[in-house]
Amino acid sequence: MSQSDVPPQVEIREFTNLKSLFQYIDEEIARFRAELGELLRRLEEAKAKAEMMEKLERIVKELAGRESIGGATIDLGGVLVYVNPTPKQEFDIFVEAIRNMQDRIVHLERIKKNIEPLTKMGDIEFKMEVILRNGVPHAIVLKM
Repeated sequence: MSQSDVPPQVEIREFTNLKSLFQYIDEEIARFRAELGELLRRLEEAKAKAEMMEKLERIVKELAGRESIGGATIDLGGVLVYVNPTPKQEFDIFVEAIRNMQDRIVHLERIKKNIEPLTKMGDIEFKMEVILRNGVPHAIVLKM
């Protein structure tokens, strides 16, 4: 089961105006960027381990004529379980997580830009319900 096979988390949130919706989007972007920073820090640690392990494996191969045994991966219905992952596996896990986080940030920034024309409504009062999928606006319902 890939990530695209996972049903989205759907939520309906009510906003009183566009400013509060934009504030929500900005807060989500800031939260994702903070999480991205932590992932990048952990990626650097995993990269250093992976480079050391590659060097060690080259030496073991030269001396013993064989490569060391890597970590086992078990697929439990689309959830991958890494048992004592190799530094390379750990590095790859973080790279994938970072790409997903970057995609969410870009998607939210694009949504914010795309809905900006709604600000032309000015002082018109309306009720706004936003359908969120995985925390990202998917549909906006305006009621006068």
